[in-house]
Amino acid sequence: MNDFEIVPPEAKALFTHSTVTLGFTDPVPDFAVVREKIAATQQDDFFLRRGAAADEIVLDSLTGHSRLTLGRGRAVLATRYSGSYQEVGEGYSSERRDYAIKKIRTVCRLLDAAKVSTDLFGVTISGRVGGPLGLAPQLRGAVLRAYPLGMFLPDSKQVYDFQVRASYVASDTCFANTILSWFQERTLQVELTPETREAVLKEWDSVLSGEGVAVDFDLNNKRALFEKPAQKWGCDDYAPIVDLAFEDADAELLRTFNRIRAQWSQK
Repeated sequence: MNDFEIVPPEAKALFTHSTVTLGFTDPVPDFAVVREKIAATQQDDFFLRRGAAADEIVLDSLTGHSRLTLGRGRAVLATRYSGSYQEVGEGYSSERRDYAIKKIRTVCRLLDAAKVSTDLFGVTISGRVGGPLGLAPQLRGAVLRAYPLGMFLPDSKQVYDFQVRASYVASDTCFANTILSWFQERTLQVELTPETREAVLKEWDSVLSGEGVAVDFDLNNKRALFEKPAQKWGCDDYAPIVDLAFEDADAELLRTFNRIRAQWSQK
């Protein structure tokens, strides 16, 4: 049995996605000019999507797993994980980290070409513990024994949903946030017709297809910005933050997983 197996073995701990945010030092004054400069920059990781809003630039990775969105004040790199990138463990963490650093360097090169500077930098890495729908009651019970959230409710009331956030100082430059919440996945079949755009979609018309515990780990350089707001930031300054974020995210998911696992067989 490895560190990420619990009873029953169908329950799993996996990473699902990550988001990297780069805040611009100044708002983008002319999106048309920035779009032209980015389109003219030679790069192999992304292609420019046509038809985006006038105040938005969207680029997709060639694999379709990452999307870069540039707004007036920030750039957001969102990546969906699949295959080995979802697995938990030291080797898999470095795989996710190396992929992120490669994409971030591409983003920095694009922003440099467009003469856009950045200061705020944050990485959010998301994972979950879940399994077949039939495991949800046991999993919920184990979570609430590990984290007794019922103390915040009136007597005799049972916790149905929850979201808990805690922050701490992670380094000389960074704050960290850990968010623990209960997630549900729902599916809804919709027939694509000309009227679909006007349809009102209601969540209670959907079918519950999955639920469990979501763990989001966020690391950002706001501590440094509060203390030295005039400090200049560049891509080389962001790399150590990425290293720490992916290392700590693995540890955070493991710590949460072990607390839940320890309570699994308890009544």
